[in-house]
Amino acid sequence: LFPVTGSRGGVGTTTLAVNLAATLAADPASAAALIDLDLALGDADIALEVNGFENISIADLARNIERLDMNFLRRAMAKHDASGLSILRHPLELAEVGLIHEGHVERVLNLLKISYTHLVVDLSKSLLPTDLLALRMADAILLVTQLELSSLRNVVRLLHCLSAEDN
Repeated sequence: LFPVTGSRGGVGTTTLAVNLAATLAADPASAAALIDLDLALGDADIALEVNGFENISIADLARNIERLDMNFLRRAMAKHDASGLSILRHPLELAEVGLIHEGHVERVLNLLKISYTHLVVDLSKSLLPTDLLALRMADAILLVTQLELSSLRNVVRLLHCLSAEDN
């Protein structure tokens, strides 16, 4: 599980997450999924040019968490044909963001771990409880930054937050 977070907006977090996940998916020996946990303003599906709204979002999974199984989860995943990457989309409506909490995300990520060798998670910049859960579950965390004062200050703040989570 590889969450990708940024020191601020606009540093390329989604670009890195999308390209990492697509590269992992292109390897025939692996199965990769990208989870867009930028619940309010996610755009990983746009970055991959996966269009149409026929796929289920993470909000639909949260609404039906009691009947969530592998079949339902597989149907929820959009497919990027060029790379073979599976994508779990952010909520399509902003009003649905409040439906999703840490328990939902934990259940979804644990089920995805069964079917995929690599999970890349594009996080929000807000460090919501759902983001912190993904960070706690991580095998490694990718922190994207730029060499400029506000980004570097936020790196220190993020590292302090993450080390406090470990304790």
